[in-house]
Amino acid sequence: MSMFFYEQQRLGALPPSTRPPWRGDSLKRDGGGWLDGDDFKGGYADAGDFLKFQLPGAYSIARLAWTAHAFADTLERTHFDGDTNGAWVREAVKWGADFIARSVHDDRVLLHLGDIDADHAYIGRAEDYPQIERTEVWCDFGRCSDVTGEMAAALAHAAIVFEPDMPDLASVYWSKAKIAYTQTNVGPDDFGNSNDVYAPLSVYYASSGVVSHVFFGAASMYSACLALDACPEEEAAQYREDAVRLGATQEPDGGQRWFHPVEVWDSAWFSAAVLMLERGITGPDIYGNDAFEFFLGEFAQKWAAGVDPITISPEGQRWVSAWSSLRYSLNGAAILLAWARIDESARGDAPVTAQAARCAAVRQVHYVAGMNDRGSFMAGYGEAFPQRNHHRSSVCSPGEQRETSAFTCGPYFSDVVDPRGSCPTFEDEANGICYRTANRPNKYMTSGALVGGPKTPTDSGDPDRPPYSDEGYNDWRTDYIGSEVALDYNAGLSLALAATMELSADFWTTGCDGVDDFSSVLGAAEAHRVHAEETWPDDETVTFEEFDTFGWTRSLDPDWMIKLPDQY
Repeated sequence: MSMFFYEQQRLGALPPSTRPPWRGDSLKRDGGGWLDGDDFKGGYADAGDFLKFQLPGAYSIARLAWTAHAFADTLERTHFDGDTNGAWVREAVKWGADFIARSVHDDRVLLHLGDIDADHAYIGRAEDYPQIERTEVWCDFGRCSDVTGEMAAALAHAAIVFEPDMPDLASVYWSKAKIAYTQTNVGPDDFGNSNDVYAPLSVYYASSGVVSHVFFGAASMYSACLALDACPEEEAAQYREDAVRLGATQEPDGGQRWFHPVEVWDSAWFSAAVLMLERGITGPDIYGNDAFEFFLGEFAQKWAAGVDPITISPEGQRWVSAWSSLRYSLNGAAILLAWARIDESARGDAPVTAQAARCAAVRQVHYVAGMNDRGSFMAGYGEAFPQRNHHRSSVCSPGEQRETSAFTCGPYFSDVVDPRGSCPTFEDEANGICYRTANRPNKYMTSGALVGGPKTPTDSGDPDRPPYSDEGYNDWRTDYIGSEVALDYNAGLSLALAATMELSADFWTTGCDGVDDFSSVLGAAEAHRVHAEETWPDDETVTFEEFDTFGWTRSLDPDWMIKLPDQY
């Protein structure tokens, strides 16, 4: 279901394999497509909007591709919706990696696509997005080391994924990964921050550092170089040397990522350290310690025990920060599980056992699934799942959008003052509008989407707290801190899920934190799908096959999976 979410975020001409029936083609002439051949069609919408941010986007694709090859056997043994989980993950990887590959040029990369203010002002369906020319932001060579480091990592891991069955595609990804990697300026270590290229990024995705992303890029290039036949030994040695050096390099402002045990789109040090430690590289010397071995052990101990900056909520969430607290929980869980599967001899004298790390990690997965005081945090899964995600495209139907004077879903989006009460006669007295439908669930369910989660380490929070409280979690569309969904939220979740699926029977019988059988406290998985029919104002029923009457198509060739990035 986590992969099902990524299909809902696809932009461009959709392939026939796209499963969400309420999604159609959108933004097919995106960005440069107005001028030079549609290079930037496709890709993913970042969150509950239609923007394409490359830093969280590339970070997310890198983790999905890492998931796809690291847990390939487990994913191929398990099935969902008539195919293997591996097949669905590979589709998700390719849709994103193709966009990144098209964004990488010899002397620059596409940093961002979309006008942020105009995008956030539009509340409606992606299929009806006004086809205006969208803002393109380019980054010249060496000026966006954070973004190009993650781009290199995403493409390197994607090359590993597709090398066995699609070597031509893997070759394209690998060549583009090398181009992106050179644009980090790793040779002279003269790094550039994307914030300095496009100021709005510092408001929405402020990159607080660059070195950890270049480090992850180097570690990923080293991993891919060892896995691919086309990479000579001396090239692998250079990536290894870069990674070891970067692992002990401070950020330009003097910050030290290895002392801050948080894994998130803005900090990739621990992801990189795991990749190196997996290959027996224990790390550079930092204050007398083998860095990768030592600080990963510290990371695991702090997450297992709840040591600052990690707080353990009463229901077991490892909580770090208010804005999408669950993305921290699940990215942390992914690192814990990746660390715990490394050979014991490489983990060294860690202050916590692998079993304790796995227990803390699996607790986060099950917290999301419903082992808490309110229910599931994944739309469409389990009980009491979120229904009012901060997600513009799913709020209302095409017919409803066309009925409004502004041709948007705005009247269906905003919450009433107290979402638990009835709507007053005129909620918006200035305009004479009563948002009677504002408290209804989104018209279409964003199945598989992980929401942001609790804003404080108090789980769902006090049920008697005042409306719009900053405490706990609210299933309200206007609570963009706790109810939005995003690419990077599900990226950590996906990696953690795949690692959890791999765990042996011994783990489940040993018991964790007094819970001997996790499955006994979880509900059955249910995928709640929206039917492919829509009733229009004149009561005419229109099936999906007829949606192209309204500009909806799934026009990409059925064989898109075997095409190279520039062939569709």
